[in-house]
Amino acid sequence: MTGLLSSLMPGVVDALHEINSSGTPFFLISRRKNPEMAIKLLKVHGLWPMFFNKDNAYFVNDPIEKNERAHHLGVTHYTDDEVDVLRAVEVPHSFLFDHLGVLKEDETYVHVKSWPILLDRLLR
Repeated sequence: MTGLLSSLMPGVVDALHEINSSGTPFFLISRRKNPEMAIKLLKVHGLWPMFFNKDNAYFVNDPIEKNERAHHLGVTHYTDDEVDVLRAVEVPHSFLFDHLGVLKEDETYVHVKSWPILLDRLLR
């Protein structure tokens, strides 16, 4: 239940509004043993169903399933905060999201530290 008390990262709602307004399709592919709890958290933060819903949110068990789902959906740009997941998800453009600035720079992936920077990379 502690997760329900967490706050959203700065800029996420504005970025999701802009991505949504651009008409660019986007998906949530999340590793969750309990999808119901993830959906509850998204609802608490006002992200479900405004941005994510049963049509664009997918819950899987491991990084290989993230890769399979991404390929099935035709994902070309993928963002994660774990290098091991990025290694497993094979798409043309991968972004390592590190809002705390604690992850080692990896030249294999574009390193982004905020939602506005990610948004700039995705839409511009």
